[in-house]
Amino acid sequence: MTTSQVVAAIGLEDFVVVATDDAILICPKNMAQNVRQAVAEIRRRGDEHHL
Repeated sequence: MTTSQVVAAIGLEDFVVVATDDAILICPKNMAQNVRQAVAEIRRRGDEHHL
């Protein structure tokens, strides 16, 4: 994440927020295990530059 990027999340409880230079992932903590599925889909689409 660049120092000029700001991510604000208001009113979220029990969520995971991950910000990188080119992507932001927000999901409930109880669904965090599904991140693997999202990564697999990104790879399947050939968009690995986002990983």
